[in-house]
Amino acid sequence: MMARNVEELLQTLRTSSPLSLDGSTATLVQQIVSDGVAEWVSVTPSPTAVMHECFYNVRSHIEKHGGALIYGWAVWEWPDVFVEAEHHAVWELDGKLIDVTPHEAGIERVAFLRDPSATFDWSHSSSRENVRMPISKSEAVQEYLDTARAQRAWMAENSNGREMTLDPRQAAAFFHKSRSLKLEIFAELAAKCGRNQPCICGSGEKFKKCCAQIFA
Repeated sequence: MMARNVEELLQTLRTSSPLSLDGSTATLVQQIVSDGVAEWVSVTPSPTAVMHECFYNVRSHIEKHGGALIYGWAVWEWPDVFVEAEHHAVWELDGKLIDVTPHEAGIERVAFLRDPSATFDWSHSSSRENVRMPISKSEAVQEYLDTARAQRAWMAENSNGREMTLDPRQAAAFFHKSRSLKLEIFAELAAKCGRNQPCICGSGEKFKKCCAQIFA
């Protein structure tokens, strides 16, 4: 979708499945599991599955269909900005892996790293922190990732299982800081983007026909 103004640009989801399992994806994977190799796993959501609830989705699916829960990490990428591994679980049946959790529209496969040590804390409903690695050397990118890490730690400190008690002022502070840094990252990408190159918002349009007007 074409972003027509700054607000729409900031709402675009730029992290998605990486284009390749090589390069930055492979580097991040090996930071997590030294001899690990990511693999493509098809996304076929279970009818009752809920976004962001992969562990419970897989457990429920096993109760109905058998099979096994496989712990690991889903790898996502914001091209030219950063890659991150999200604590994740998929379903295995007869040696085949299937991601039964729905993702954002258009995501038909995920890059998945098996990691038996990455278990889920069922007693506290607690997943593990995302592992992030910058691709860009931009200070704004590093600060954006540091802010995301700090926000996650703050949320963990103020949660009890799946219940959270959060100070709305602190939540707003994290939101505005992340928003400001994300805009700075987009501005840096825009400054390096050729007019005939694909737009920084991921619309598929040429930059000159899309977000160039925002940064004119």
